[in-house]
Amino acid sequence: MVPSTRRYSTGLPFLDRCIDGGLPAGSLLAIVAPSHSQSELLLKQLVQTRRTTFVSTYRPPDEVERWAESSSTSIDDFTVTQRDVSALLEEFPESVDPIPAESFVILDRTTSLETESRDSYLAFLDAFKRELDRTESTGILHCPTSTAPPARRDLTLSRADQVWQLELLTLSREIKHRLLVTKSRYSRASREPIDLLLTDRVQIDTSRRIA
Repeated sequence: MVPSTRRYSTGLPFLDRCIDGGLPAGSLLAIVAPSHSQSELLLKQLVQTRRTTFVSTYRPPDEVERWAESSSTSIDDFTVTQRDVSALLEEFPESVDPIPAESFVILDRTTSLETESRDSYLAFLDAFKRELDRTESTGILHCPTSTAPPARRDLTLSRADQVWQLELLTLSREIKHRLLVTKSRYSRASREPIDLLLTDRVQIDTSRRIA
């Protein structure tokens, strides 16, 4: 099923323009990033822009809530649950709070799910997509990278409608982040990396662009 024409802003106008106006309702986004990078700031950015159901596979809810509240922007509608792999694979969507219409659903992280059997993990991704279509919501999968990728990482990236790859560049006198929109199933992907400033929040570095 093609996602709704409805799109949700990331809260970053430059990024929205690069992805044809925002994240499509009903779609699934995978954010792939080094584990030691500031990729969680991308999640926080999205939490600040729209009602969010946050499903954690490894951090307790009170810790996630403190992390979200550390933002300078108030967060009005934010629900956190912690679920283990078996609950997500066997009982989704019943194992999480009801997904509100027109919301973001963040799964942090996918790594433990990606070690399970292909059939069970694919069934979970299919169920997730059905819920996103039903509620006209957008799903975000946080996919940290490490030395060896999880066994089902290719399945995650194949099933995702859009893939953002965060690059961490450690230079002699500077730490830089670049965002690559490498896949966009229902719209155009970005032709160029997007330079990011990741400190305590997300900013787009347009200093080298002529616009």
